[in-house]
Amino acid sequence: MPGSSEENLSLKPYRFGFLFSFFNSTTWIVVLGTPAVLFAESLGASTFEVGLLYSFVFLLLPLQVMATATLPKFGYKAQVFFAWTTRSVFLFIPLVIAIRGQPIDENTSAVSWLLMAMFCFCIFRSIGTCAIQPWLFDLLPEKLQARYFSTDMAIINVGGVIALVFCSLTFRWLSTFEAFSAQYIFALAGALLCLLGIVKLPSVPKPPSFGPLRIIKEGHKLLVRRGNFRHYLILSLIWVVSGSAVIPFSIYYLKAVLEINETYILLFTAVQCLGGITGALIMKNRMDRLGIRRSFLIVMFINLFIYLSWIILISSGMSYPNLTIYLIYLLPLTYFGIGSAGAIYFSAHLKYLAFVSENRERALKVSLHAAVVGLSAGIASIIWGLVFKSSGDVPSMNLTAFMSYFALIAILQIALTPYIRSLKEPDPSVKPLTNSYGIIRPWRFIATFPVLRRRKNKSNQ
Repeated sequence: MPGSSEENLSLKPYRFGFLFSFFNSTTWIVVLGTPAVLFAESLGASTFEVGLLYSFVFLLLPLQVMATATLPKFGYKAQVFFAWTTRSVFLFIPLVIAIRGQPIDENTSAVSWLLMAMFCFCIFRSIGTCAIQPWLFDLLPEKLQARYFSTDMAIINVGGVIALVFCSLTFRWLSTFEAFSAQYIFALAGALLCLLGIVKLPSVPKPPSFGPLRIIKEGHKLLVRRGNFRHYLILSLIWVVSGSAVIPFSIYYLKAVLEINETYILLFTAVQCLGGITGALIMKNRMDRLGIRRSFLIVMFINLFIYLSWIILISSGMSYPNLTIYLIYLLPLTYFGIGSAGAIYFSAHLKYLAFVSENRERALKVSLHAAVVGLSAGIASIIWGLVFKSSGDVPSMNLTAFMSYFALIAILQIALTPYIRSLKEPDPSVKPLTNSYGIIRPWRFIATFPVLRRRKNKSNQ
């Protein structure tokens, strides 16, 4: 029947998935994005504590992988609903801190309470995240998946930009802690609306057993086996671990050292999102024509510009403070570059990871890659926080160490050129992995891959 054919091609039955993605994006931006770093700094957090805050999502990746073991018992929908409901409870702690604008316990600092709340938030986030992508893959007809995920990506990015603009306006209209209070109320409202999307989204049958312990039992074999997968894993480790400090500590530097208003810092982050959208659109139809090696080299050149601009800004702030006022105008271009480079890397990564994991071990390889790279990035964020921490009772930043960091990773990018050129170019027919979360959250997309999902295509049979 014509009517039923048109209905089968419609995304309308899955519209509540878009509702979930939109409000999940607005919640995440506040709770684990730039506003969270600004909130921690306002409470007196040191660089070590900021690094710890930024690391939680990555450090809990092994839990995310192991949480797939409970999916056959509870099902996708029940596990996501439980996890998202529970994680929302922990948003009340930073809200109370923001409302009071002071420690909520005489013996424990507000920063400690914030870190505890965000650690618990990320625990339940990990328990639920492992189910979202596989649920959607089993729910959506194959002919609608490309349309759904491209629409989903656009909705996530729109939600991220709206959240950042809202947060910047709160700083313009309200006092500092009143603004943070409004932002966490905004995040809580988004979290509740996420639950509505989960409830309304259709269920699918419970999945078969995944055997997540295979990562422990069989993963080491993939790590020692020579081949394209191990070659690319090494490149990813170096690239992600070295660059993991750029976003959180550049925000901390702008607020704590240069004392730039929160409104402008959030607008810089919004520009970063726009850069990500632009980079993704440019690469959408050019990836196969340019190839993976050239795409990675483009990212490298953009990164070199970004790192050089930070070196100039930090060094001028140390030697010629009056000049810094003018160099700040470079920041929108720098943040646009961060977004563009992240999106191009993200697009190339999804293509190349699909290529190096294209056999019956794909689920294991993708999960192993995410776990190893993500866990390493989390540990690195804590170490970078210690490196950048200045001595003294008052939280401050070691500017020499921070400037040296950008010089180090710039040299490292150049040194990686031969390694990038040695990558085997994949066949254009290889379909990239699907992930909607890479443009507004550079590096964090590693923590949103579907894990240990049984594939129905021939490559895994």
